[in-house]
Amino acid sequence: TLEATTISSPNWPNNYSDSMTEEENYWEATYEGAEAIQITFDATSETEALASDYIAIYDEDGNQVYKLRGTSFAGQTYTITGDYVKEQLKVSEKNPFTLEKNKDSRAS
Repeated sequence: TLEATTISSPNWPNNYSDSMTEEENYWEATYEGAEAIQITFDATSETEALASDYIAIYDEDGNQVYKLRGTSFAGQTYTITGDYVKEQLKVSEKNPFTLEKNKDSRAS
């Protein structure tokens, strides 16, 4: 079973604040009973080239499992084992991404 939630960067489609920190912009969810959660990024997703702009994805144990920058994650799907995910975001102002829960998926 899939459930999808679309998340956009703050103030989308306009620029986010230059003074925004990752602690001010995070999203978390628990999908009870899920074996894994899949995050699929829009094909146009990107962060600015600056080293301080990225998307950090954490698992239920608080481990950072992905740190995404630039355009390499555009159109990609990432799997997080377990039923919880937290994302700390500082992303480009124009690119939404979609979070999906897939109870049948397992991280490899």
